[in-house]
Amino acid sequence: MKTWIDFDGAAVFAIPLTDPVGGVRACEGVLIEGPQGWGEFSPPPGCAERVAARWLTAAIEAGTV
Repeated sequence: MKTWIDFDGAAVFAIPLTDPVGGVRACEGVLIEGPQGWGEFSPPPGCAERVAARWLTAAIEAGTV
């Protein structure tokens, strides 16, 4: 059982969109494995750091709670 989140071993992904939205052609993100499961971090491109931090918090929570 994992006790910490391994950011170095996180899986990075990019999935092409069939219908680009606002110039975005792919959904890009990171899958984070924690002790309780997986979380997904994929904030919108160009979002503020403060917004991205909330997305990261949600991804960490999903894998640890």
